[in-house]
Amino acid sequence: MKKIYIGFSAHRLEAIPFYKKAFEQADFIILEDFPNPLFNLMLSGKISLKEYIENIETTFPKFLKAQCKLLQEAYKNGKVIIQIDPYMEKLVKMYQLIENGKSPEEIKQLPEFLDIYEAEHEATGRLLDYYQAVMEDFEKAVKAVKEFAHADAKRIALRDRLRAEAIAHYLK
Repeated sequence: MKKIYIGFSAHRLEAIPFYKKAFEQADFIILEDFPNPLFNLMLSGKISLKEYIENIETTFPKFLKAQCKLLQEAYKNGKVIIQIDPYMEKLVKMYQLIENGKSPEEIKQLPEFLDIYEAEHEATGRLLDYYQAVMEDFEKAVKAVKEFAHADAKRIALRDRLRAEAIAHYLK
């Protein structure tokens, strides 16, 4: 029987011993991270941890360094390690399409981007409404922050669903 461990990380150094224990028990490690082209080079030691971390925007550099050391150890011990985040992958592709001259309306017509486009559009719109309401009165600000929180929760739920579907693909 296969076991699945799902871990939540607060990106704190105190979590590293728990990671170590989980990694030792696993054969396959899925990180819910945006795939980084340098990741496999870091795992295999072809680039240094310093170089890898310098190419990542992180607010937790000490945690990331400790996590990467554990991942390198797991990789050396034959563990399969992958990064997945389909939502962010599609969002980045959408931005690349915009940079290459596609309009938001054209992107919205592409079925593979529709859910993400709508979630981002709604959440960003509600956030802008909140910024405007803060300059007006308290009641409007409260209403606007609730609307943003609702839109953001829907966006997070979509991101979670897409990751869960991607993880399920590997379990078949």
